[in-house]
Amino acid sequence: MHECFVYSSHAQVLQVTFWHAYRDFFSNSKVVEQLLSASEVIKNVQVAFPAAQAKLWADERGGKKFVIAGIGFRKGGGEYTRRGVVLTRS
Repeated sequence: MHECFVYSSHAQVLQVTFWHAYRDFFSNSKVVEQLLSASEVIKNVQVAFPAAQAKLWADERGGKKFVIAGIGFRKGGGEYTRRGVVLTRS
């Protein structure tokens, strides 16, 4: 996940975006281990990013989103889009 995301005290990523990045990155891998569930990935995000925190964020209009605060997209760390999270491995 460090190839796609980086610690950033002022950034946050939607939890579903982080999960999709994990799933897409490892689903084409030759790893034989079963993928973690979405909830396990979110619960364990601090293993990879100790300063990150999963939380519920409310925007200025009162809309609520599940985010991971403290991480952002790594610039040039792979090919991806922010909506459909497309990752390529080197």
